[in-house]
Amino acid sequence: MTNLQPLKQNQRPISQPRTGEIFHLRSLGHLEEALDIAKEDYENFPNDKRVNSAYYWVLYSLCKDRYLDSTDTTTLVQSLNVMKQLLPQLYDQNGYAKRCYDLLCSRALPHATLIHNCNAACKEHPVEAYTQLRSQVRSAQDLDPSLHTSYAWILYRYLQAVNNSDMTRQEAQANASLYHEYFTLQVDRPSRLHSCMLRSALRFKENLNKEKYDVTFSIVAFLREWDVDNFTEEDWQQTPNPKGGNYSSLAEKAAKACYDEIKDNHHRDQADVLWLKSIYKMVLQHVPDDDWLLRQSIGIDTWMGDTSQVIDRYKHLLLSKPDKFFLWNELGDFITNNEKIKAGLYVHARNTGSKEEFVGKIHLKLARLYLRHQSPAASLAELEAYSRCYTRNGWKLNDDYKQLRDQIPQGTVAARDFAMERRCEDAALEMVYSDIEWKQRILAERWTSPGDKKERCMLLAPDGTQEKTKTARFPILHELKMGTVIELKEITQRRNDGNQSKPLSTILLVRATSLEPWSLLPATTGVVTFSNTQKKFSLINSTDSKRYFYPAAPSNLPKGTIVTMRAYKETSDKGSGYKAVFVTPCSNRDQALAQFRHCIAVVSWVDEEQGKFHIVDNDKKLNETLRCCDAGLQPAMGQKLHIAYCYETDKHGRCHFLPVDVKTYSD
Repeated sequence: MTNLQPLKQNQRPISQPRTGEIFHLRSLGHLEEALDIAKEDYENFPNDKRVNSAYYWVLYSLCKDRYLDSTDTTTLVQSLNVMKQLLPQLYDQNGYAKRCYDLLCSRALPHATLIHNCNAACKEHPVEAYTQLRSQVRSAQDLDPSLHTSYAWILYRYLQAVNNSDMTRQEAQANASLYHEYFTLQVDRPSRLHSCMLRSALRFKENLNKEKYDVTFSIVAFLREWDVDNFTEEDWQQTPNPKGGNYSSLAEKAAKACYDEIKDNHHRDQADVLWLKSIYKMVLQHVPDDDWLLRQSIGIDTWMGDTSQVIDRYKHLLLSKPDKFFLWNELGDFITNNEKIKAGLYVHARNTGSKEEFVGKIHLKLARLYLRHQSPAASLAELEAYSRCYTRNGWKLNDDYKQLRDQIPQGTVAARDFAMERRCEDAALEMVYSDIEWKQRILAERWTSPGDKKERCMLLAPDGTQEKTKTARFPILHELKMGTVIELKEITQRRNDGNQSKPLSTILLVRATSLEPWSLLPATTGVVTFSNTQKKFSLINSTDSKRYFYPAAPSNLPKGTIVTMRAYKETSDKGSGYKAVFVTPCSNRDQALAQFRHCIAVVSWVDEEQGKFHIVDNDKKLNETLRCCDAGLQPAMGQKLHIAYCYETDKHGRCHFLPVDVKTYSD
């Protein structure tokens, strides 16, 4: 028989398939002639389901009528392989073609019936099906490759049933050999079966680690032979967990399992490490924000001796995750040339840790550093904090604790050195955030929220932008006076909120400056229009006719006082308003008055009884009635006045003329 693969392009052009002719020749028994035409049609029309069907049924007839009785099974096996490839590409809605194929296989191949029966039974009785199979088939080498996929499913379901913590060492060793046997099978890769075997191998390795079986099984070797290029799209998908997060994908679990195995191997194979680095690079492209994967990828770099970028990678990681104490702790382990920064990183890790139980060993690291720098009292304070936590939880004290405790001089009293801690922590934070520019802000407000009883503050930018933060994160914000100009470093990221993406700023570092209070705000001139000494507040109108609330009413600021102030737009739950701060009387009244609006007006009438007079200007744009007491004079009708003024807007949004200074005017 000629080669069953499609022939090269025939020289004679074929305009349309000849399926009718093929089926006619087949019915007459001229199978070889029908096969030649079928292969030629398949070469020219490989996607035509009628052509595929004709080709398939000619092969079926040849196998059934000719090849089954032949002593040479090579042609039979080749024909069955081609039929298997054609099955998905032909019309077989009732499954008749597939049943015919299975019948041929059961008649043609040794153990085919056994494999078929065991494969059907293993879904409900995996152990019994596998036992029956093994009673007649010693290994996959006894099977034709066309049966390997069914054989592999029987192995997989058996391993799923027996891989548990109740395995004996002998059973575990036998199961390990089955995972190696899987790679001798000719199965589709990638495929669902291939992914299932990897998932099973990961579970097997986990059980080996948990029970500490003395069994040789390397998940690294398994995955290398499995080949990560065989990950399917489904293998990268995470699944939701009940807590609202996601379970890791199969690819992530495989990478992490390999990392753990290599990490525990003190004699690491550099080829394995380099291979693992390429895996992590691929995995991080799919899940770039996974804390564990990011940290483990840094660990891989250190195994390769590439520590040049480790610090920079931790710095980049801490920009988006500044509250993860373990990152500060791990970065501290990599700092070898500056113990001040090293201590500062550990201090910040200790202060950032949400629970004392999580930071126990950090106390020991600090205690060791403090002893090295002759600070036994601070060292003892860390050791006692460690001891209290471990004793409270019933945990065994680390041997390092006992060694360090023995080095503390007799009579030492434990005492934290807060000044030293602050210096070290500031130096560490400066190093981590060295690439971020300082920004200036004003500490404008501070309050305690009634809901959670936590103190918060509002920071004001020079452009009027406001941001709120908890003072607990930065104790200096609790200590400083209002109006203090501070410097901070922060990052802004996008946060998905429903269907919108909003910017979210995270403050990283804060320090005070020596600048004058409120000095970032521009100076504004205004006039005091109302002052209530009992309730201690004043209202000030500025030259641009805005009204400012000033939460103070000192005796040197009576109504009518021209002042210089700094102010900002205040936003609260009750609405928006303007708040004046840093208010002082103007030393040069004439210079201050020059900043208000000015006009020359004529007195059109005077009502001496009511103490009022009316003015108009030449353009008749100004038409106002003033009180004599507000103007500070008693004018006569027809008299010209020079007026400095502004407008005042009341709570209803109506504008009112407000004279600031009224003087008689002569041409």
